[in-house]
Amino acid sequence: MENRWKKGPYNPEFIRILKYMKALYICLLLLPNFIPGSDKNEWTLKKEKDGMNIYSRHSDFSKFNDIRVDMDLPGTPEQLASILLDVGKYSKWIYATKSSTVMKKVNETEVIYYSEIGTPWPASNRDFYADLKIIINPVTHAMNVVSVGMKDYQPEKKGPGPDTDVKKFLEYHSRAG
Repeated sequence: MENRWKKGPYNPEFIRILKYMKALYICLLLLPNFIPGSDKNEWTLKKEKDGMNIYSRHSDFSKFNDIRVDMDLPGTPEQLASILLDVGKYSKWIYATKSSTVMKKVNETEVIYYSEIGTPWPASNRDFYADLKIIINPVTHAMNVVSVGMKDYQPEKKGPGPDTDVKKFLEYHSRAG
């Protein structure tokens, strides 16, 4: 079987993965403020487009709603984890990200990072520190990605300050095909 990734990270399939991930991050960053939650805490389909299903539900632990995005991506969980852990390139594919930097590499699948999100004038840019963890089940190849805001990791900058309730969760299941 031919290795479709041997051309490196800039082949067309890799670029397509980045476009899907950009759409996912747009959903994770923008939708939680605007989608009402369900009283039963069940997932509600909010949008279906281009093979992606976007669901929302009320969160008991955050002022933001939980978001779940179901979609098919080419590649393996390890390749997706590699993209997500490359924090320095977030500004190239995550909506409105001005900069992002790894502050501490905890281990091969966990980093603490800083990100600045651009906002239109007259508002000041927003920023946050987050702990990003990726867990891959070796048997099912399911991947869980959890990113939790860290309010007290660094001193707050001038302006509105870090978003402290940032919490993202992504679950990826590999399908044989």
